[in-house]
Amino acid sequence: MRHNSGTIDFNEFAGLWKYIEDWKRCFQTFDADNSGNIDHIEMSNALKTFGYNLSDQFIRVLVQKFDKYGK
Repeated sequence: MRHNSGTIDFNEFAGLWKYIEDWKRCFQTFDADNSGNIDHIEMSNALKTFGYNLSDQFIRVLVQKFDKYGK
Protein backbone atom coordinates (compact mmCIF):
# COMPACT_ATOMS: atom_id res chain seq x y z
CA MET A 1 0.00 0.00 0.00
CA ARG A 2 1.36 3.39 -0.93
CA HIS A 3 0.72 6.10 1.64
CA ASN A 4 3.30 8.76 0.66
CA SER A 5 4.20 9.51 4.28
CA GLY A 6 7.94 9.46 3.68
CA THR A 7 8.29 6.49 6.01
CA ILE A 8 8.02 2.75 5.58
CA ASP A 9 6.29 0.29 7.83
CA PHE A 10 7.60 -3.12 8.79
CA ASN A 11 5.99 -4.94 5.84
CA GLU A 12 7.40 -2.42 3.37
CA PHE A 13 10.82 -2.77 4.99
CA ALA A 14 10.59 -6.57 4.80
CA GLY A 15 9.70 -6.32 1.11
CA LEU A 16 12.61 -3.98 0.46
CA TRP A 17 14.99 -6.25 2.37
CA LYS A 18 13.88 -9.27 0.30
CA TYR A 19 14.36 -7.28 -2.90
CA ILE A 20 17.91 -6.32 -1.88
CA GLU A 21 18.76 -9.87 -0.82
CA ASP A 22 17.45 -11.24 -4.14
CA TRP A 23 19.72 -8.85 -6.07
CA LYS A 24 22.64 -9.73 -3.80
CA ARG A 25 22.17 -13.45 -4.52
CA CYS A 26 21.91 -12.69 -8.24
CA PHE A 27 25.18 -10.73 -8.11
CA GLN A 28 26.93 -13.47 -6.15
CA THR A 29 25.76 -16.06 -8.68
CA PHE A 30 27.65 -14.29 -11.45
CA ASP A 31 30.67 -13.18 -9.39
CA ALA A 32 32.32 -16.52 -10.19
CA ASP A 33 35.67 -15.70 -8.57
CA ASN A 34 34.02 -14.19 -5.44
CA SER A 35 36.03 -11.00 -5.94
CA GLY A 36 33.12 -8.72 -5.08
CA ASN A 37 33.29 -7.36 -8.63
CA ILE A 38 31.79 -8.40 -11.96
CA ASP A 39 34.38 -8.39 -14.74
CA HIS A 40 33.54 -8.39 -18.44
CA ILE A 41 33.55 -12.21 -18.65
CA GLU A 42 31.21 -12.56 -15.67
CA MET A 43 29.01 -9.78 -17.10
CA SER A 44 28.92 -11.60 -20.42
CA ASN A 45 27.78 -14.80 -18.68
CA ALA A 46 25.11 -12.91 -16.74
CA LEU A 47 23.75 -11.17 -19.83
CA LYS A 48 23.71 -14.42 -21.82
CA THR A 49 21.80 -16.08 -18.97
CA PHE A 50 19.20 -13.30 -19.21
CA GLY A 51 18.91 -13.85 -22.96
CA TYR A 52 21.12 -11.04 -24.29
CA ASN A 53 23.60 -11.98 -27.01
CA LEU A 54 26.00 -9.04 -27.09
CA SER A 55 29.48 -8.77 -28.54
CA ASP A 56 32.50 -9.01 -26.26
CA GLN A 57 33.53 -5.52 -27.36
CA PHE A 58 30.15 -4.07 -26.37
CA ILE A 59 30.27 -5.77 -22.95
CA ARG A 60 33.78 -4.39 -22.37
CA VAL A 61 32.47 -0.90 -23.18
CA LEU A 62 29.57 -1.39 -20.73
CA VAL A 63 31.87 -2.49 -17.94
CA GLN A 64 34.32 0.33 -18.65
CA LYS A 65 31.53 2.92 -18.82
CA PHE A 66 29.82 1.92 -15.59
CA ASP A 67 32.78 0.75 -13.50
CA LYS A 68 33.66 3.49 -11.04
CA TYR A 69 37.36 2.87 -11.74
CA GLY A 70 36.91 2.61 -15.52
CA LYS A 71 38.56 -0.79 -15.85
